[in-house]
Amino acid sequence: MDIDYAWLAGLLEGEGSFFKGSRRSPGKPVVSITMTDRDVVQRAADLLGVLSFHERIPANPKWKPVYRMQVSGQRAVDLMNRIRPMMGERRRGQIDVALACWNPIWERNRERNAEILRRHAAGEGPTQIGNGVGMRRQAVRAVIVRASEGGRHAC
Repeated sequence: MDIDYAWLAGLLEGEGSFFKGSRRSPGKPVVSITMTDRDVVQRAADLLGVLSFHERIPANPKWKPVYRMQVSGQRAVDLMNRIRPMMGERRRGQIDVALACWNPIWERNRERNAEILRRHAAGEGPTQIGNGVGMRRQAVRAVIVRASEGGRHAC
């Protein structure tokens, strides 16, 4: 393994988070780093090709600003696969859950699925939504069910 990724694996072991996806994007893994050392977050962002990261200024002036960088989707999956052998047992378990939930079809169809969920939330039924997005009713229902289960089940 290249030394930069060994460094990144060590950083992620201590300061990283591995997620299987959010409620809005189930099946889209995320790797993030949150810490108060701007230069360290910048180095990780540079290594991963992340163009920007977030800075949060705390309400209490005695506290340091917090910096957060993340990658998601295919980039997160590639990173997890690359560093997994270097991680401890707990982090490997988190990575395994995220990888097991990876659904590249969901990501490729993110905009269409977001439209389905928006229309469903507005009260439209699966048949009406399906007619509008060019899908069968059963496929629309599958998107709705998968999204609703995102926060309650393994994936």
